[in-house]
Amino acid sequence: MNNKEWKSLLPNLMWVCGLKTYNAGPTIYAVLQQAYKIFDVIVVTDDGSEDETEEEFIRFTKDYTEKQCYFVKTGEWDPIPDLILERDHGNTANSHPKNKCHTKAQLKNWYVCKKNFPNELYFSLEDDVILYDPEDIRERIYNRIASWEEPMTDSEFFNTAFVIDKDYVR
Repeated sequence: MNNKEWKSLLPNLMWVCGLKTYNAGPTIYAVLQQAYKIFDVIVVTDDGSEDETEEEFIRFTKDYTEKQCYFVKTGEWDPIPDLILERDHGNTANSHPKNKCHTKAQLKNWYVCKKNFPNELYFSLEDDVILYDPEDIRERIYNRIASWEEPMTDSEFFNTAFVIDKDYVR
């Protein structure tokens, strides 16, 4: 696909936000509020939360009803069972059990989104990230994506977020 074909296809693609979570109860509602303003579809993949993450998602979908929002429990599913990954989160509020890590959670999220929305634009979002919300953020992202020369392989990191945790916003 060349850039001209890409530019003609791009306006018709849905923007799918893949949001992976694990014990994100304190932050998920605020993250969803911001994602709702920018994306057409939100797919939350939960990696086995033991807090109020799912309840907060349900509360959100009762308050915001116009867009597609999905909650998929992926906790027991391991896309790469032979690969054992561990990550020490130190003193963070959301430490993960053995073999549940950012990498596998990201893969689960991508897989669920691409399986259900295979020909749409996929954006990955963290469960502790609030998107920067100027009025033109979607247009700015769109213009950057439209300039891709190789749309089937190009990707880009958009620094449009603030990270929140239990102590501060940065």
